[in-house]
Amino acid sequence: MNNRPLVSGVVLLLLSALQPVASVGTISEQIDSGHSTASLTAGPLAGGRQWNVGIAKVSGTMQWNDRDTTKSVLDLTIYPAGQGARLLNPDGRLRSYTSAALSRYTVMTFGSDHAELDQSGKLRIHGTLTITHVEWQTDSTWNDAYTGPEYRAPVAHSTAGEVVFTLESSRQGTMLKSGEVSGSTTIERKDFPGLRSAMLEAIWPLVVEDEHCEMPGPKPSLRDYQGAICTGRVIELTPIPRPFQEFGIDYPIPEEVAPPAVDRTTIKLRLNFFKAKSAGK
Repeated sequence: MNNRPLVSGVVLLLLSALQPVASVGTISEQIDSGHSTASLTAGPLAGGRQWNVGIAKVSGTMQWNDRDTTKSVLDLTIYPAGQGARLLNPDGRLRSYTSAALSRYTVMTFGSDHAELDQSGKLRIHGTLTITHVEWQTDSTWNDAYTGPEYRAPVAHSTAGEVVFTLESSRQGTMLKSGEVSGSTTIERKDFPGLRSAMLEAIWPLVVEDEHCEMPGPKPSLRDYQGAICTGRVIELTPIPRPFQEFGIDYPIPEEVAPPAVDRTTIKLRLNFFKAKSAGK
């Protein structure tokens, strides 16, 4: 008697039973880079004055496990505003063959490897953070024919280490309480060589959400030309507090506010997501 059709039928039955199990409970969401930011704050380990170095954009994906939140997976990229078209693939991942249109900049990538819930129910996601600082080298020869610096190939310096992002808006058994998730991690300088230059020597362009620009109609005179008219919501930096100064006859020029020592950096995330899709679909 030939048992081959029976065996084949059993294999097909197992495959059809296993396939939905692998995807049930897992929902993949793409981070809305147009409405997601990372605030970078630097300061000394001992506390004291902190410095909001810059605001960056965030892209990537989050896979939420509806059955077990600790099996969720986070992959994200933190990059300077206005450079997404040059630096990122359509899925939000960092390209390896392009560079930003900035003389010096920093990008960060994070990939999780496991997660856990703390006593308060917050989701702690462990993973590897890679910080890459890029600078364009220039050749400047001063002579009568000088027309500006000539840029050579960019030079990149990378460092990586383990960090933990704590997400403050998640719950076990379902995806999210709301459409926005906040989180943070703190990086110590001793664990990431080059952290100070990566933060302070990078250019962090202004972040404007929902920016919309329109060119005005033609003017009768070039003197009336004023360029595009733009609207949007600017994400403001938190300024360094300035010391109190008294005004009088002997009042000098305004006192310069030196940036604090950078022994650690805190990354505060504000993440929004596009419409969720079940994994495998």
